[in-house]
Amino acid sequence: MIVGTSISSFCSFPRCPTRPQPSEQCRLNPVLNLKASALPSITREDRRVCECFNLCKELVPYEDAWNWQKSIVRHKKALIKRNEYCSDTLIVLQHQPVYTMGTASSVEFLNFDIKDPPFQVYRTERGGEVTYHGPGQGT
Repeated sequence: MIVGTSISSFCSFPRCPTRPQPSEQCRLNPVLNLKASALPSITREDRRVCECFNLCKELVPYEDAWNWQKSIVRHKKALIKRNEYCSDTLIVLQHQPVYTMGTASSVEFLNFDIKDPPFQVYRTERGGEVTYHGPGQGT
């Protein structure tokens, strides 16, 4: 069985559906792993803010995380359309076991009977074929 989900306002941005409050915002350095001499001059205006949500110690249901991510994207698209500032977002989490099927996949790529899958299967809008997501695998 392939599970599809409608895009709904399951949760309001930016709250995670499994936590009452998002983690605190953090600032990330936009330039990593470069020697000091190779660093470009970064002015205060060039710095970007990144909202960080660290849920790595929880198992977040795949569909909840997927809906949350889509709501963040909708919110950011609206900000960009209005020419407003749009921060970056980093979500670190893990799921119960699921398989996702990208736009290039078909049921022939599955190594199990789709009528009796070992875990839920989701068709997604991302590219690629079949991907396993599960506990211990940060996404």
